[in-house]
Amino acid sequence: MKAVVFKAPDELSVETVDDPTIQGPLDTIIRITTANIYGSDLHPYEGRIGFNDCEAFIEGISIAGGQCPVKKYNRELRDIIIRGRANPSWIVSHELSLDDAVDAYSNVDKRENGWTTVLLHP
Repeated sequence: MKAVVFKAPDELSVETVDDPTIQGPLDTIIRITTANIYGSDLHPYEGRIGFNDCEAFIEGISIAGGQCPVKKYNRELRDIIIRGRANPSWIVSHELSLDDAVDAYSNVDKRENGWTTVLLHP
């Protein structure tokens, strides 16, 4: 199967990789039909973490973080979209093939005109 592979900051490639396999009793394989690129999530791609850790240390700032509670809201949001009460398509600026992922990351990273969020189709 094809996958976007993160090799190093500013270095992506689309490669053929092995299909996933079940390796443990709790493993699940899911089919991903689309993926997104958000401009605000390019910190690893750019090789930075989004803040100056030395300045935070000098200023005595405490930093805490965690994942947003996606599971708390995702089904409700899905149902709102299915019922037609919300249409998030305005967020997506481009829909491309997975083969175009490397260029898409680059265009979003460079803030090319009109590139905000890309939906990748396998």
